[in-house]
Amino acid sequence: MVTIFPPFGFPSDYIAAVAKARSLPQDLLIELSHDVMQFVQGHALAVDTTKILRRLSSLALEDIDGADIQRIADMLIYTFRLALERDATAECLESELARCGAMWSTDVLQAVRKVWVQRSPPAAPTQRPILGKVLDVQWKLGLSVGSDLCQEINEAFVVLLFRIAEPTGHVSTRVFEMNAEQFQNFFQQLHDMAAALETI
Repeated sequence: MVTIFPPFGFPSDYIAAVAKARSLPQDLLIELSHDVMQFVQGHALAVDTTKILRRLSSLALEDIDGADIQRIADMLIYTFRLALERDATAECLESELARCGAMWSTDVLQAVRKVWVQRSPPAAPTQRPILGKVLDVQWKLGLSVGSDLCQEINEAFVVLLFRIAEPTGHVSTRVFEMNAEQFQNFFQQLHDMAAALETI
């Protein structure tokens, strides 16, 4: 039988994440596991835990938060990556997880096994990006009543929100605020980049 997990133990937060996974409803755990499998196999750029968190908030479970969901996703990424590297069967994965102790509940084991059995073939091997990839850009135009950058009242500003798929699989959000002059400079740089791309 293939040994999946290294003999020296688990990464920090692994056991705590497994324990938290017990309090996640099984349908959400399966959905999160499926999203993780898509990422690990190269079919998705990241694991967007915010959709799980939104669904979880409608259930009013107070003992689990966004950081817990991210830890559970990281635990699943670690588990599925090791199992894929070792070309483990579903039976091997399940028995290895059960061998790791009572920290795995039957529901969590069943969810992991179900996703493992239903996984699709891996995407063509590609090198993981070193930099993040922009998933979405949102913007808002506003008028300032005064700030350290806009001294005059009624000066326009732009807020840009970027959602980025990080190479780790996390989705991060970056927000930038620019006054009109900064935005015009930014816009000019984008225009110059677009013109340069057209020459290629």
